[in-house]
Amino acid sequence: MRKQLLLPFILIVFINELFAQDKGIREINTLLCDRVSTYAPDSILAEKRLNSNTGTISLETVKDSLDQEGIALSDEIYFYILGERLNYPDEIYNFYQQRSCETSWFNINSGFQNADTLMSVLNQVDAHGLKAEHYHLDTLSAIYNKLVMLTSLEKPIKEDELLDFEILMTDAAISYAHDMRIGSIKPTEVELNFDIAQDTAYVAEDLISALNAESLNDYYMGIAPYFDQYEKLQIVLDDYVEKAKVYTDWTNLPDGETIKPGMTDDRLPYIKYRLEVLASGDDTGETLINIDSSFVRYDSLFVDQIKDFQLRHGLTPDGEIGKGTIKALNMNLKDRVQALSINLERWRWMPRNIGDRYIIVNIAGYFMQVYDADTVSFTKKVVVGKPYTSTPVFSDIISYIEFNPTWNVPYSIRSKEILPKLKNNPAYLDNQNMVLLSGGRRVDPYSVDWYSINASNFPYGVRQEPGRSNALGTMKFMFPNKYDVYLHDTPSKSKFNRYTRAFSHGCVRLHKPKELADYLLSDQYSAEKIQKILNRRKTKRVNLTTPVPIFIMYWSVWVDEEGNPYFMQDVYKRDEAVKKVYFSGVNDAE
Repeated sequence: MRKQLLLPFILIVFINELFAQDKGIREINTLLCDRVSTYAPDSILAEKRLNSNTGTISLETVKDSLDQEGIALSDEIYFYILGERLNYPDEIYNFYQQRSCETSWFNINSGFQNADTLMSVLNQVDAHGLKAEHYHLDTLSAIYNKLVMLTSLEKPIKEDELLDFEILMTDAAISYAHDMRIGSIKPTEVELNFDIAQDTAYVAEDLISALNAESLNDYYMGIAPYFDQYEKLQIVLDDYVEKAKVYTDWTNLPDGETIKPGMTDDRLPYIKYRLEVLASGDDTGETLINIDSSFVRYDSLFVDQIKDFQLRHGLTPDGEIGKGTIKALNMNLKDRVQALSINLERWRWMPRNIGDRYIIVNIAGYFMQVYDADTVSFTKKVVVGKPYTSTPVFSDIISYIEFNPTWNVPYSIRSKEILPKLKNNPAYLDNQNMVLLSGGRRVDPYSVDWYSINASNFPYGVRQEPGRSNALGTMKFMFPNKYDVYLHDTPSKSKFNRYTRAFSHGCVRLHKPKELADYLLSDQYSAEKIQKILNRRKTKRVNLTTPVPIFIMYWSVWVDEEGNPYFMQDVYKRDEAVKKVYFSGVNDAE
C-alpha cells in the first residue's frame, strides 16, 4: 500500500480564492473544453497530441516525414500529458461533454476533496494486483504535492498545471473503474476459446453519477468483484508481497538425485527454509527466517511438510523430492505474486450478477464447486480435456439432465480412434455396446469394407447404448453449446485418483455425479426416485424447473477454506500469455 496523501485545509481556501469570481470558473471550464476537444473520436483520426505543452501536429505531416525515412506509422493515435499516455481519451471526451466541461477534481465548493478520495483509492491498487503506473500515480502524486507546496507558500498555481492534473486524474479514475469492472486486459486476446459474456462497463456514466451524488468513495469501494475467492486471493497476495520484500534470495535449487524419506542431502536445509517461508504468517517483516544447516536428514515430519507442499502445487503427494517438486520450490516470491495477480484479473473478467445459485468448474484446479449465495455447498473432482483437446472457457445454463444416456460418438473420435479398431475387428462395436448408423438406421459392421474407408470419409455414425460401459456413465448434465461440451459421469473412475486430471477429449467428467443430480432436482425428485430411474437403465431426460448457470473457467491459483493457496500446474500453458500482456509496459508508445 502507498502512503495516503492528506490535503491541508489551506489548499481549499486557496482554491476558493482562485475561483472567487464566476468569470474565473467559466474561463477554466472553457480551457478544459478546448483541451479535451482534441480527444473527440473524429479528431483522433486527424491529429496526434505529442504532449500537453507542444499542441498538435498534422498526422499527414508526420506520415510524410516518416515515409521519407522508410518508417511505417500505425493508424492508432496516442495522447500524452507530461509524458503519460492517456488510456481512454474517447471516454475523457465523453465524460466532460456530459459534465459541460465542469472540473471534477477541484472546484469552488469542495476544493480538492474528490482528488483526495481518488488519490487514496489509487494508492491501494496493489491490493488488487494492479499496476500503479497504469494510473499515472507517480506523476499525479508529484503534481498533487506541488499544488500543496505552492499553496503553503501562497504562490499562484498555473492553469496548465491544474488542467494537467484534472485530465490525468480523470483518465486514472476511468482506467481504474474500467479495470476493476471488467479487467485491465481483454480476455479474448490471451485466452483461447474464451466465451463468457462480460458485463458492459458504463464507466463514465457511473463515475458522473458518483460525483453528482458525492459518493465517490462508496462507488470505488463497491466496484471490486464480490466473490469470496477474490477476497481470499487478495489476502494471500498481500502476504506474498510483504514476503517478497524480506526474502529476496531465492536462488534456484539444483536438480539431483530424488530425495526419499530417510536420506541426507545438502539441499535439505534450503528446502526446509523455503517451506517455512511459504508457510509463515503475516509477521514476516518482523521475524526473519534463517537457513538452519542442521536439517540434513529427511525425517518423517519433514516428509509431511513436503507432502502438503506437493498437494498444494498439483503434484502427487508421495513425499519424494524429485524434479517436479524442486521446480515448484524454485518458483520465487515474485513469480508467485504475478501468478496471484493474473488470477485476480481472471476473476475480474467474470460477470457480477450471476445469481445466488451457480456452478463453477476450475479447469486448472480439476474441481467443480456448487455455490449458494457465494457459499460453497460442495466440491467435486473433475477430469478435463487434454492439452491438445482442451476444455474451452465459457459459460452457459444447465437446463436438463439425461439419465442412462446414449453417446453419439463425435466424428473425430470415430474416424481417428474407432476406425482403426474396426479394420482389425468388426466386432469391436458389439464389444463396446455400440451400433453403426447410416441415416438413422443400423448397419451391420460386417457388411462394410472397412479398408475402403479412411479418416477423411467416414460416412457412418456411431452410437453407444446405455449401460455400465457407456463413456458418459449413468448421467450427463446438459447446457447445449457450440463446443458440444457438458458435464457427465464416466466408467473410468480411476482417473479421479490422479492429482493432474487432464485426460478427456474436452468434456468435463464428474466424480460422484449423483450428488449434483440430487441437488439440482431437489425440488422435483427425491434421491430415491433418481436412483430408481438409474436402476431402470433406460434413457430419461428431466428438465430442470430452475436452470442453473455454469461457468467453466481457468484459475491456476486458488485458496482453500483455511486460507491456504494452491499454485497449480499451468496445464494449458495459458499463464505466460496473460503475464506477457498484463505486466507489459503501460506507457510505451507502440
